[in-house]
Amino acid sequence: MSFIARAKNKVEEVVGEFKESVGEAYGNEALELDGEAEADAAREREEADAARDPRDPDDLGGAPARAG
Repeated sequence: MSFIARAKNKVEEVVGEFKESVGEAYGNEALELDGEAEADAAREREEADAARDPRDPDDLGGAPARAG
């Protein structure tokens, strides 16, 4: 999973959590459920992509780590 794809999933997760919180605070059940679904979908995409790509999630494709 590329850095951009991981960042996009994280942004969508945070936006979903924000919608969920606002919906809960204002008693807007539709917004709360929409936010929960959006955050869950982003988490599921991230987990599915991580399962397909077994590399270390912090691996940014740089030089190999030095033994020290």
